[in-house]
Amino acid sequence: MNLIGRAGCVSLLALSMGCGGGPKMANVSGVVTLEGEPVPNVVVRFQPLPPEGESFATGKAAFGEAGADGKFRLSTYGEYDGAVVGVHRVTVSSLDSSPLPGTAPPDFRVEVAPGSNDLEIALSPAATNVPGFSDDAAR
Repeated sequence: MNLIGRAGCVSLLALSMGCGGGPKMANVSGVVTLEGEPVPNVVVRFQPLPPEGESFATGKAAFGEAGADGKFRLSTYGEYDGAVVGVHRVTVSSLDSSPLPGTAPPDFRVEVAPGSNDLEIALSPAATNVPGFSDDAAR
């Protein structure tokens, strides 16, 4: 086999090894709520965590924007392709600089299972009484 033939074989071998298909994905949609009411105009982020006993997570974070009805669909590599199957740390943030009306638990985790996942992310009311601060002191 000549040099060009060998280079072609090596190239084909390298291409076939790189076509593993990536991590397993699953559809994820849901609604963000506060006391049973939808929370509009927020961003939901699912950050994959490493499997038990491993150091690195597979895949990248998924994001979804909740519209006026509080509903979201996640996208990772393409529009609405879902999230990587496995355990994720979930955060919710405002689309703009306005404060959220509620908060998610500090270490909120969700397991994304194969297939379709329909979730409710229930926020807790935001604290209005900050220790050491009094409304009277502000007047």
